[in-house]
Amino acid sequence: LKGVLEGSEINKETYATLIAELFAIDLYTIDNKNSKYDVGGLDFIYPEEQEEFKNKVIDTMYKLVEDNSTNSRKQDLPIVENTSVINIEETQYKKGQTLLNGYKINLTLSYEQDLGYDKNIIITLADENEKLYVVSLTTEEI
Repeated sequence: LKGVLEGSEINKETYATLIAELFAIDLYTIDNKNSKYDVGGLDFIYPEEQEEFKNKVIDTMYKLVEDNSTNSRKQDLPIVENTSVINIEETQYKKGQTLLNGYKINLTLSYEQDLGYDKNIIITLADENEKLYVVSLTTEEI
């Protein structure tokens, strides 16, 4: 990501793909989180929407994550091993009265161990002031 952003001309599609993959890896790799409150991927969400996103993840996907503050957790949790981009398309996202350009990226996730977590996700990113933010995450059955 750093190399893409330091180039003289940023390839937006590559930038969007990398953001989507990093977001998915951080959110869905739960094994390295200390508790259900240690939600991954927040840095990629609009700052004013991070708290709402975090609360939704805590109440759903991270709901049963046991505390690991003493490094004694025995629970099996997912570790994303690989991501594959299935499709990327340009899209638009309405933020308030503004229509922002963005990308819709369909990813397939593979894990070190299949624990039943999402394998096919669609991430929508919006471009605001030359920065991409994750604005939507949906899952799809394969």
